[in-house]
Amino acid sequence: MPEDRLEITMLSNNTFYYFGKDELKHKLLLIEDLDGANNVSELQIKRRISKTVTLNVEGPVCVSGYDTH
Repeated sequence: MPEDRLEITMLSNNTFYYFGKDELKHKLLLIEDLDGANNVSELQIKRRISKTVTLNVEGPVCVSGYDTH
C-alpha cells in the first residue's frame, strides 16, 4: 500500500531523529542517495536509534536504495 512506503531523495545524519517515535514502524523506506544515511543500518539492526537531545525513533523498517537513472 502507498501509505506503507516513504520515498526519500537524500538523508542527513540526523534525519531519523525528526520522525515521530512510531512514524517509521513497518514502513518501506526507498532512499535514492544513501551517502548520508549512516543511521540506516543501526535502525535496521538494533530496531532503535536514539540521541540525547531528541526523540527515539523505532523500527522495524525495510530500507531499499534505488537509482532514478
